[in-house]
Amino acid sequence: MIINNRSTQKYFFWVSVFLILLFTLLNPAGTLGVDFGLRLLIWTVQISILVPTFIIIHIKLQKIQIFDHLNDWYKILLSGLIGCFFFLPFGLAIDYVTGLDDWSKFRNLSESYTIVINEIGSLFPTAILTWVAINAPRILNFNFSKIPAVEQVKLIPSEQTPNYGKQFDSVSKNEFLAKFSDKIGTDIIYLMSELHYIRVVTLKGEILILHNLKDAISELPVDLIGIQTHRSFWVNLKYIEKIIKKKLQNVLMLSNGKSIPVSRRRLSLVKNFLRKNLIFMK
Repeated sequence: MIINNRSTQKYFFWVSVFLILLFTLLNPAGTLGVDFGLRLLIWTVQISILVPTFIIIHIKLQKIQIFDHLNDWYKILLSGLIGCFFFLPFGLAIDYVTGLDDWSKFRNLSESYTIVINEIGSLFPTAILTWVAINAPRILNFNFSKIPAVEQVKLIPSEQTPNYGKQFDSVSKNEFLAKFSDKIGTDIIYLMSELHYIRVVTLKGEILILHNLKDAISELPVDLIGIQTHRSFWVNLKYIEKIIKKKLQNVLMLSNGKSIPVSRRRLSLVKNFLRKNLIFMK
């Protein structure tokens, strides 16, 4: 099974389905003695809240500069830890509603801390380990599959177009480029945001990087000219052929056959950018 050329959204959806079935069938201590139907409901609700919470927390943390410079494994551990704290009230509420925790025996607020501490002890290690495990294949690029190299590339007919053919001398000093340059080179065609990952596509292949698009764009070399066409896409000018309207949406047609969406908010900016660089517009 090839993991990293699949949509990140689909990957996390099917991982969540797998986790729901796994915990339902394993019947851990937290749901021991509960019938199958209720176990399935409990784990469906918990996983359906927990996984999106981790993803949202990680995306929010990516906006913090210090977080951006951490090792990928530290990033996952930190977002998992903070995500657990945000999920804790939901976990307690689910256990209370389904009768897994009996609050009736606690006479005051101080005694209720026992349930909270027990919940932390059972939730945090398992949830954080699970979060690390489901991100590990993408961080490690298991079963990485390269896309075919583009045989013919149409260059921009502009005398001012920089020399893109050279490799960047500062790759080793650039944290973002260093994550993939030795695997797929630095001749980037486009970047695509997928949840808390970025899919980097070059002439040699594609790879997923635990990064956010805004920081990735800011970390690109100054001689790599391109434009952000959508909140989820950045495209290298070198590989843009034209802009057309396709199924009521404006898209950029690239020299590798890929079409990249252009948002309405950025359409005027993109068109001005293309006119300035003499791109054919249809």
